Amino acid sequence: MEVRGEIPNAPEAAAQARRLLDPFVFRIPEDVLDDARLVLSELVTNSYKHAGSPEGTPIHIILRDSQDRLRLEVIDRSIFDPTPETTEELRSTKWGLLVVEGVADDWGRISEGGIWAEFQLGAPGGGI
Repeated sequence: MEVRGEIPNAPEAAAQARRLLDPFVFRIPEDVLDDARLVLSELVTNSYKHAGSPEGTPIHIILRDSQDRLRLEVIDRSIFDPTPETTEELRSTKWGLLVVEGVADDWGRISEGGIWAEFQLGAPGGGI
């Protein structure tokens, strides 16, 4: 299944993004879905706070499950590279990505501006 959504860059963006995961409630194990909600919230919040886009600019969300994984993509077309250059930067200023790294099984930067994260289905995540 694939769900695509477009939400406005705004303070309530994370809550709106989490609702996009509702169609997966009977397809994805509850613990994985909880982790996905947390990571999606962090990614959308980071987009709202740090992408430099005006309020109301669309944030594109793509959610896709397959037989063995759930993939989240948050695309904001930001020109800023959100990935930290050092471990210290990750801990001090980009701690939302530290949460993503600890909870998602894998994550990375999207070339058109954004972040993706993946979760194994039926396998434990990285844990914090």
